[in-house]
Amino acid sequence: MKKSMTTQDKKEITNLIRDVIREELFDMNKLDRFAFQKNLHILDKYNILTGKKNGCQIATETTQKIGFYGTTPVVQASAITDPSGEGAANDRDTEARAACSSIITALHNLGLIA
Repeated sequence: MKKSMTTQDKKEITNLIRDVIREELFDMNKLDRFAFQKNLHILDKYNILTGKKNGCQIATETTQKIGFYGTTPVVQASAITDPSGEGAANDRDTEARAACSSIITALHNLGLIA
C-alpha cells in the first residue's frame, strides 16, 4: 500500500527546495559576472542602467565583436587618419573625403547607420 504525503511532508519538501534555490541564487550573486548561454531578452519599456561614477563598457577588448540592429558583429574599426589640412586644396579635399568615407563605413559596419 502506498503512503500518501501529508501536508506537513509537502511543506517540508517545499521549504527544502526553497532553501536550495535561495542558496544557489545567493552563491550566483557573489560572482563578479554573469555568463549567459541564451539570448538576453529585455522587455519593452525597460532599460540598461549603468553606474554614474565610473560608467561601463560594452566590449572590453578591440577584438571582441559587436553589432547593432541585426548586423553581423564586427571588431573595432582601425584608426582613421586625421586629414592634415596641408597641401593643395584638392589634396585637403581628398583627405577629408577619405576620412569621412572611413567614418561612414565604420558606422555602417556596426549597424548604426543604414
